[in-house]
Amino acid sequence: MMVDKVKGAARAFLGQGLGMGWGDEAEAFFRSRLGNEQYDDALQKIRQEYAQYSKEAPIASTVAEFGGGMAPALGMMFLPGAQGAAAAQAQRTTAGTLARLAGLGAATGAVSGAGSAVEGDRLSGGAAGGILGGAIGLGTPIALRSAKGAGSWLRDRLAPSEAAIATRAGEKLSGAMKESNLTPQQIEQMMVRDRAMGVPSTVANVDYALADLAEAVAQRTGKGTRKVEKTLSQQKAGSRERTYQQVAKGLKPGDYYADEAKLVQDLRSKAGTMYDEAYAWGDVDDPRIVEALKNPQFQSFFAKARSIADTEAQAAKLRGEDPSRFALPEIYKPTGKFTESGAEILELTKLPDVRTLDYIKRGIDASIESGFRGQGMSTAEASALRSLRKEFVNAIDENVPAYRAARQEYAGDMEVIDAMRAGLSDFGKLDSEQVVKMVAGMGKAEKEAFRTGVARSLYGKVMDPSTNFNAASRIINSPETVSKLQPLFDDPAHFRLFQTALEREAQLFQQANKILGGSQTAKRGAMREALDEGPGVGEAVANAVTGGFWPSLTSMAARVARSSTLSPQVADKLSDMLMAKNPSEVAAVVKFLEQYEKGLAPKAVRSTATERGAVMGGATSIFPAPMVEQAEQPRTDIDADIEAMPEATVPQIELDLMDDLK
Repeated sequence: MMVDKVKGAARAFLGQGLGMGWGDEAEAFFRSRLGNEQYDDALQKIRQEYAQYSKEAPIASTVAEFGGGMAPALGMMFLPGAQGAAAAQAQRTTAGTLARLAGLGAATGAVSGAGSAVEGDRLSGGAAGGILGGAIGLGTPIALRSAKGAGSWLRDRLAPSEAAIATRAGEKLSGAMKESNLTPQQIEQMMVRDRAMGVPSTVANVDYALADLAEAVAQRTGKGTRKVEKTLSQQKAGSRERTYQQVAKGLKPGDYYADEAKLVQDLRSKAGTMYDEAYAWGDVDDPRIVEALKNPQFQSFFAKARSIADTEAQAAKLRGEDPSRFALPEIYKPTGKFTESGAEILELTKLPDVRTLDYIKRGIDASIESGFRGQGMSTAEASALRSLRKEFVNAIDENVPAYRAARQEYAGDMEVIDAMRAGLSDFGKLDSEQVVKMVAGMGKAEKEAFRTGVARSLYGKVMDPSTNFNAASRIINSPETVSKLQPLFDDPAHFRLFQTALEREAQLFQQANKILGGSQTAKRGAMREALDEGPGVGEAVANAVTGGFWPSLTSMAARVARSSTLSPQVADKLSDMLMAKNPSEVAAVVKFLEQYEKGLAPKAVRSTATERGAVMGGATSIFPAPMVEQAEQPRTDIDADIEAMPEATVPQIELDLMDDLK
């Protein structure tokens, strides 16, 4: 029997697909009403013809049935008002959407199963159809979405768009942030804090998880790696200078190598009015002081004091000032007697005033300074004289409180110079307890001078070595050095700021070393992979001419799958964000991360017309149309005549010949 394929395709699309298996009944009904055929005869004939068509064109019939099943879902796209119903699904949950698709498949399958069954089997056919349709309704969208995701994944790695690169970079950066529970706002706040402290951090320096990500980028090859290396190398190169800048900012030292006389004068001028108040006290009548002044050694100190006063008076005169305020009263008179060394012995005739005693103290300082320079006495004598000066000054302090107050502001030229020298030469040798005690007994000027010496000592410690090293760590990560530095600050808050800044500097250096000194093996492997890399998409297309397209494409896809963790394009994007350091760059990174996080919010994925059509098409085309065996054809008279013919016999002559041959 010849099959009309056009009619068969129409029955597959309209009857089995669009009609959900009820097309044969519908066609038989209309033929019985509009023609002379009986319904049962027409139905049997239709089923026989469609069964034959399905047998001869199985693929075409299945495709037509599937297309007919999809038609209602696709048609909804073009019906006014139907789009609103589809858009409303965007507000539903993804799980709810999948459940509704499963329900759609079950309903379509039940109707199609019943329609495709023969009379008497409708109920069981509908039940089986509902089960299969529900499975199709659930599995089809999952399969379609999985295939779409896999296709997008491969496309983004074979020929990634800017959006795909940014998304992948955001995924990597967001993942690193989650390890440390960081938010974009916290990154910005930490960068602002570092900038305020003078620490040139990058986004990668905010946390060790971000530093690890920067290390992964640095192990790749390409532009992003070079940017990381350049930025962090520059950061390391300036580490020692910034460390000393933090020391200078914290200690506020003067210029150690400036003229000592200028430094002393600057410090003295800060306490000038306080000394004027002390000088106004008048004469000092203390037996200890009077007895000391009778000593010939103190008479030599007075001679040096008058020399200092005369020099200052001459300077004042040159400045156009009244020099009389520097004149010291005569407190000695000659006795006509001489010491064994030939020096004339003088007699104390007048009580000294505070100015005279202060200048005698300065005369002692000059003698001590000469002694330490090897001029006129040994260093041992100079050290002993330093102790004598201390007791002499203490006696003045007890008698003149205003002098003690002035000395707390500025102890004196020699004390200031000694403090500065002690800071330079002794700070590294002293224990923290010694430094605390020493600083506690210093006046303000001495403390400033000591800071100047300490700063110069730390400068040598930081800047003298020829190799680059973690200078901040050498200072701030030494508990002993920290204990010695703390009393040099005006208050704990300033010290904590200094400590925090140096700790960050030390951390930056450590992170830069770790990132730049990461696995060189990994980098060499990436370079080898780049050298051995197979064709790109363009070359793969060109290979189609020679028949090499599919092997080339599959090889490329396999390579992409192996290297999918961090592509060169993603590494470049990450390097831009991780190495951001100025305010505008950091603000751009923060904005990107905020937008990326918004995109991560769970969203209901609504069903598409394609998914609904695939579910309905699958649920309708999975069932074959009712199969009716073709009735046996009655035998014709010719057939009966052939059967009635007598069996043919062999002629006798042939039998005789056969016997002879035997």
